[in-house]
Amino acid sequence: MTPFDATTHKCYIYLRAGKDATSGSFPSIDESSANYPRVVNSDVELADTDTYGYVLLAVATEAAGPSISVVQYVTGSLWANRIKLGSNTARYFYARI
Repeated sequence: MTPFDATTHKCYIYLRAGKDATSGSFPSIDESSANYPRVVNSDVELADTDTYGYVLLAVATEAAGPSISVVQYVTGSLWANRIKLGSNTARYFYARI
């Protein structure tokens, strides 16, 4: 399976993080957990959920040739906060240093 969308020829590259199942801290500190921060890719844009927050790091686009161009959106360090109120979907806030 290719990570590029067949129509747009784009691949979205994200940092995905979830809260720790034991301590409830965000992001998870358990390296063996799926909630631990990981770089993932998708052929579609991803939206935050109660389980994961996503930071769009870059978009890669296939061109003829074959060649790929990459636009990087995040450089430097990130600080993250997760806020969950009642039954509303969790909200994630990021600040870059």
